[in-house]
Amino acid sequence: MEHKIYIILSKSHTIMAKAVSLYTGRKYSHASLALDISLETFYSFGRRNPKYMLPAGFITEGVNKGFFHMFPHTEICVLELTVTSEQLADIKNRLQPFIDAPLKYKYNILGIIPTMLGISLKRKHHFLCSTFVAYLLYNCLNFGKDYELVYPQDFFEFGFKKVYEGEALNYEKFLIQH
Repeated sequence: MEHKIYIILSKSHTIMAKAVSLYTGRKYSHASLALDISLETFYSFGRRNPKYMLPAGFITEGVNKGFFHMFPHTEICVLELTVTSEQLADIKNRLQPFIDAPLKYKYNILGIIPTMLGISLKRKHHFLCSTFVAYLLYNCLNFGKDYELVYPQDFFEFGFKKVYEGEALNYEKFLIQH
């Protein structure tokens, strides 16, 4: 049986997002993963408090809560990925430890520069947003490189179906119309 999951790429106007976009030359600087199209709940690594850059780590987000509620004009691109039942089970198994102990997992601040230089700096319980999504999708996609070196824009290379592109605040209206 096939299932749909969703990669949410976003571009905010924070200093960190601008720095990532400047370095990569790409529009989107953040990646998250949702298990359903509603985007009421999705998972990533980022600000634990939307007002402050730190502390950062594993977070549960939503298109209308947390960071996206505070910054509703954040641009998002929602990509749809078809997975098998076995792949979905693997994703959920990889995700569950994060949900069970969210404070155990930290943002890999020390890994930012090495990753930008193409060097994997694996640290136990530490991830960047895109490396977290790549880790969850490890048995679904062949990135052709270590998951620690995956950037948000790398998800475009797989030709996923683009479901939505626009401001986060308009996503629910889009869902109602489609």
